Amino acid sequence: NGTLGRAKHFGKRTGSKHEYMRVFILEQCNVDVTPAEEYGEIVYVFSGTRPSIWSVGFSEAFVAKLRELAFDANKDCFLVAGPQVNATMALAALIKEYSSPRLLLWNAVKKHYTIWSIPHAA
Repeated sequence: NGTLGRAKHFGKRTGSKHEYMRVFILEQCNVDVTPAEEYGEIVYVFSGTRPSIWSVGFSEAFVAKLRELAFDANKDCFLVAGPQVNATMALAALIKEYSSPRLLLWNAVKKHYTIWSIPHAA
């Protein structure tokens, strides 16, 4: 029973009808994300070159791509995967822009993905 701050745990999807959801990932990485397809269509934010995560324009470019791809913070999830620094920088930009995004995190103990929602700041 893990927690992410006071994050809300949504659990694993079932076979019943759910609203359409997409799973956004910063970029392709050396992690097998096919189990995440259970939660929705996989969408790579950057499919080619992207600005360096250390550049001043990374956050703005990342958020601009999310808007271009019609990311919906109330329905879609951001899959935290790949190199930790890259995923962390993308996550920081995501939280700054959307405040309370839904995340898809790998539960290594249970061997499946879990949806978490970061609560709004009080």
